Amino acid sequence: MYTQAKLSSEQGHPLVRALFFEFPQDATSWYIEDEYMLGTVILVAPLMEEGTGRNVYLPVGEWMDYQTGQVYTGAAWYYIEAVDIPIVMLVREGTAILHLKSAALTTQHLNWEQLVCKMYVSGDATERIQSTFFHPMEQKMYEIEIVHEHGRFEFSDATKQAIHEKQWELVRNK
Repeated sequence: MYTQAKLSSEQGHPLVRALFFEFPQDATSWYIEDEYMLGTVILVAPLMEEGTGRNVYLPVGEWMDYQTGQVYTGAAWYYIEAVDIPIVMLVREGTAILHLKSAALTTQHLNWEQLVCKMYVSGDATERIQSTFFHPMEQKMYEIEIVHEHGRFEFSDATKQAIHEKQWELVRNK
């Protein structure tokens, strides 16, 4: 979230944006009023009525359910169930998002050195993931690159060098 907020601020774009803002060529996205993009990579579809799921329009591209890892092909409608968190949230395929390794009672006690980099990839076809991470304590932007080599994903040599003293773990979503 910090990264998306920082990028939105620098670009003069809203953090919470209508689908058509990110997908102006997608005619259907212009009519969607109950879904939104959180930055450039997360699509949020709140549960607007009683129930545990809803119909969701996904713009072009591949999307992964944040909670289940289920993959959907965009430019289509789907009925998607919310699971643990009562919201439907999807992430663009090929995205890497840094998460704190452990929760804290207050933001003062967050450990920004122990992070988990979650990759949202559906198969092994992805060869390279590039992402950005804004470190709020250092006020520094990191360019993160993950490569798929020898049957596994790992940080690129340049990323390893940039984060050499950090305890960042690389995992695959679901």
